[in-house]
Amino acid sequence: MLKDGRRVISLAPAYNEGERIAKALIGMPAAVDCALVIDDGSTDRTAEVARQHGAMVVSIPQHTDLDNALRTGFEYTLKHGFDVIVVMAGNGKDDPAEITRLLAPLEEDKADYVQGSRYLAGGTPDNMPRHRAFATRLYPRLLCIYPGFPATDGTNGFRAYKTSILKDPRIDIYQSWLCRTSVEFYLSIKVMLLGYRVVEVPVSKIYPQTVSYRTYTKVKPFTDWWNILKPWVYLSLRLKK
Repeated sequence: MLKDGRRVISLAPAYNEGERIAKALIGMPAAVDCALVIDDGSTDRTAEVARQHGAMVVSIPQHTDLDNALRTGFEYTLKHGFDVIVVMAGNGKDDPAEITRLLAPLEEDKADYVQGSRYLAGGTPDNMPRHRAFATRLYPRLLCIYPGFPATDGTNGFRAYKTSILKDPRIDIYQSWLCRTSVEFYLSIKVMLLGYRVVEVPVSKIYPQTVSYRTYTKVKPFTDWWNILKPWVYLSLRLKK
């Protein structure tokens, strides 16, 4: 809970993360009232491990995708009246202790939406594969062009924002063209376009020492890369709302 009484929930979508889900829960700051793991049809011990570490678990019976898991988490958040959402990776790449950095601008009423950046001074892109370094540097340049936000890191899923953003009728995360990995990127562009106060804070992004594409991300090459880029393309060209 923030000092002004606003309730905070952390959301960690997870699919077959096994013991890795523990890293998204150990060291959770006291300001987080509920640590929610959205178990997206896992066939391993993800849900069991999450509960062992004190998380609330919502299980989706059959595996879907990241966007559906996030929407499920958002629906839980709104239903239970939380005021602030923290979204983080379920595979241990984000440090729960750094949630306090994301919450600070919200608590000080300096922001409505806080983007974690591994590239700001004080942030760390640890063990990041070269191709990821290229892509994560390129996307912020697109945000500088449209909608004109001076971003340093737009693909980092470690974020915090007011729940009220999800109630804005100008934002529709249920559009059919938003699929697999699009919702987060759509939402971030929309808050910039609509004049919400957006700031970046430094955070760590820690990749595993032995990097294999399948172990550090569930994002599929090409198809999901397009789904990440699609909101920028469609919104910048005024093809979608």
